Amino acid sequence: MAVAGPIIGAAIGGWFNDRYGRRSVILIADLLFFIGAVVMASATGPAPLIVGRVFVELGVGKASMTAPLYISEASPAKIRGALVSINAFLITGGQFLSFLINLAFTKAPGTWRWMLGIAALPALLQFILMFFLPESPHWLYRQGREEEAKATLEKIFPADDLESEIQALKESVENEIQEKVPWIVNSEIYPLRFRGICGGIAATANWISNLIVAQSFLSLTEAIGTSWTFLLFGVISVVALFFVLILVPETKGLPIEEVEKMLEMRTLQFKFWEQKPQTLEKNQSA
Repeated sequence: MAVAGPIIGAAIGGWFNDRYGRRSVILIADLLFFIGAVVMASATGPAPLIVGRVFVELGVGKASMTAPLYISEASPAKIRGALVSINAFLITGGQFLSFLINLAFTKAPGTWRWMLGIAALPALLQFILMFFLPESPHWLYRQGREEEAKATLEKIFPADDLESEIQALKESVENEIQEKVPWIVNSEIYPLRFRGICGGIAATANWISNLIVAQSFLSLTEAIGTSWTFLLFGVISVVALFFVLILVPETKGLPIEEVEKMLEMRTLQFKFWEQKPQTLEKNQSA
């Protein structure tokens, strides 16, 4: 449960982050911490303890992925790395402090409820303090709320650095859009009747690939060395590049129906060929 809960919390936390914002997710995590601690402290049997623990672990998953993200997006670049590192240090320090507090409670009999319930206090404190902090300017800008994003940046950065930070924010959002291109193409090239199934297969393959890389990286570096490991990843990337250049059609400016017809015609198209709808119609008439 200590691992499964955070995994689920982190998995759904990504969608919550994009939909509702970083600060909102941290507030939700604080609520989960608070509710979980209260439920465990007032438990009269194993079932409430398990339910309370589930709430806490879901909060851990959400907070563990959101807090570094929020700090990195809502802090000046000069101290961004230090603040993220301090966050990790405080997490470890908090765990150590909790061990000391629990040790103190074990000296008196019947104090296990206090041991579990005291965790609600820092969650409640952070929940209140979060209302005085701004939302991530990156998230605001991505949602089209540019004026709110600029107002937040004005609170964080000095006037001399404001314009450069706004420009950097714009470039960051544009780069994020470019990173989503594979998924955009993935949603366009499949026939309508198979689009949902194929999209699910592609997403599953993506996560399986991530798992394979994560699980095999250390073994590969020990077996063949770091340089050869990265060279192997580079070769795979080059193979993928040629696969895209030769077999993936350019979908820019084409209706989805035309893309399906293009694939049915088994068109081999290099990415640097700009085949427009008019060209496609000529091929069909021929």
